[in-house]
Amino acid sequence: MNEGGSVAGEMRANMVLQGIRHSQTYGRGKNEYAIEIDGLDLVVWSGETLGILGAKRDGINTVADIMCGSLSPSSGHIYESGQVINLSPSTEFLADESLRVNLQRVARARQVNGASLRGLIDVVVDEAHAGGVIDEIVDDIDSLTVARCQIFMALATGIRLLIIEDAESISEAFRDERVESKLHGFRRRGGSIVLLSRDVNFLARTSDRIAWFRKSEILMDAPARQIPIWYNQLTKAERSKEKAKAGQILRRIRAQFGPAAIRVVK
Repeated sequence: MNEGGSVAGEMRANMVLQGIRHSQTYGRGKNEYAIEIDGLDLVVWSGETLGILGAKRDGINTVADIMCGSLSPSSGHIYESGQVINLSPSTEFLADESLRVNLQRVARARQVNGASLRGLIDVVVDEAHAGGVIDEIVDDIDSLTVARCQIFMALATGIRLLIIEDAESISEAFRDERVESKLHGFRRRGGSIVLLSRDVNFLARTSDRIAWFRKSEILMDAPARQIPIWYNQLTKAERSKEKAKAGQILRRIRAQFGPAAIRVVK
């Protein structure tokens, strides 16, 4: 991959994680758990929607923090072709503040100020059809309008990669024509979207490809339609405490779908 983000002159990547290693402990007491990422390789291709399947204890939020630069790994390389924004819908807006105040706060956090800030908010509010509620408290506004504003604000700041944590919490937005059109245009221009979720069916509907994380490693990286059958088989075996069957399924997955090693050409 060169500095512009091309891979061997063929496909383009907006982000490559190569050989990422990182250890981190979360929680306290009985809720304490450790994330041990050991040699993670992951590519986010230009124009794709990548689903990252797993729970916090599988390390997916830690990976998202590394991708957006809020967490530096112990070792490894990160190659990116442009600005990255990590959107957490559940915490992005404060429920007891107005939509206008929230948009101003988010824009300033992304280094937008002055006349540019006012112009940006006007565009976002118009595209989201939120003009009639801009001065209302977020908690009193329908969730779809709020989600539109969150996504449109993120896309309006010239980013190349949009990461959405707990993406299933705004699943309604992914069925909305305005949001769908906006995200389609973003990807057509070469942008990439990464959706983090525990819901395999949601990711299968919304993603082109899914990287399934399990215990801080990628168990399976494949086209989105292939993931649910394996996920459901393994989940059923584990819930039924069929250890031998679960082990057999895991071995088959690793043999057929393990992530390929990445070689970066500078």
